[in-house]
Amino acid sequence: MGGRAPALEIDDDLRCWTIEEATARAGLRIVATSSALMHTKMRKALQDTLTAVRIGRPVQTCGYELRSNGEQYLRGRALLAELFPSEWMRETIEVARRCTFSLEELRYEYPEELVPPGETAASHLRKLTYAGAEARFPKGLPAEVRTQIEHELKIIAELQYEAYFLTVEDIVRFARSRNILCQGRGSAANSAVCYCLGVTEVDPARMNVLFERFISVERKEPPDIDIDFEHQRREEVMQYIFRKYGRDRAAITGVVTSYRTKSALRDVGKALGFPLGTVERLAKTAYGNEEQWISDACLQENELDRNAHLVDLWLNLAKTVRGFPRHLSQHTGGFVIARDKLSRLVPVENAAMEDRNVVQWTRMTSMRWASSKSTCSRWACSRRSIARSTSSPSSAARPCACRTSRPRIR
Repeated sequence: MGGRAPALEIDDDLRCWTIEEATARAGLRIVATSSALMHTKMRKALQDTLTAVRIGRPVQTCGYELRSNGEQYLRGRALLAELFPSEWMRETIEVARRCTFSLEELRYEYPEELVPPGETAASHLRKLTYAGAEARFPKGLPAEVRTQIEHELKIIAELQYEAYFLTVEDIVRFARSRNILCQGRGSAANSAVCYCLGVTEVDPARMNVLFERFISVERKEPPDIDIDFEHQRREEVMQYIFRKYGRDRAAITGVVTSYRTKSALRDVGKALGFPLGTVERLAKTAYGNEEQWISDACLQENELDRNAHLVDLWLNLAKTVRGFPRHLSQHTGGFVIARDKLSRLVPVENAAMEDRNVVQWTRMTSMRWASSKSTCSRWACSRRSIARSTSSPSSAARPCACRTSRPRIR
């Protein structure tokens, strides 16, 4: 049971007695905490401003939504010892001592549905690869391609990435079964295995491929396959993933939008109660230099006085929040797929669109986590459409040349 420092000073005998009685009856131990919201009490004005931004009202009208004082900040153990009983402090230190979890403890745990009974991920991938090779090379598999396939399968087995390739193959096979245009691109084009699985269209018999550009034992980086799906039917592919793995095991990665100059000026200005016209005018015309992020000339053009207390507060708070995370949205195609419930690893929430949920990890966070041997499989999905010309015979052996951004399903 935790207590807030301002309400749990040692001389508050009644409150301390009440907490001790409640925990004794429930068989719990008391942990002391200051419920820190900021690292220093000097950030109280910033805390109030961000609270006003969150609830969508000016600071002056937030009332009891704001903290009554600036005491909820990180304090040293010596100061905490003056506020809480020593036995409560010992329990706090014990909790901190037990918090030894490291991401290095995680291991790859890909979904198991993709491997048929009696098969292993390695044997099933080999079977699918050579079955695809027969379809790709009806006149016989060239010796150099066979050598390349065996080389790649050896590296994939050494790094235990078979399940990842099976995941990608399953999704691509679904898309092709529904006549949804799709094609892999990027460094995956250097893989003969990807070509045989139907993921890419670069014929290894017609060009020299360098698999180590895609996957390398020395780098030990998780594979990264970009797949372009036609925009109009991309949702079908995403819903297939949700149906196959369930919304408790699959989710879209998040995108954290951070404050930049205009958004910082807008949100802080509104929170401080400036007229909307003034806020919008400054946000749209803001400029500065190395010495002043908002120049005096810009303020004069907007009829604002830097020496006015409220204007100075506006500029200082807006400058401080630049780079802060503003809100969480969903990635256009990034996915996390896990063997077990994702909620055991990361908070999951419903997306604004129906039948979607989002994790609070961003794409880059997922990549760093996966690099630490994650429990999730990763693949990529572009949000833009593939040009219909890519289905023509003349372009079948070329990697997709459509210009896309690089959102990923991870």
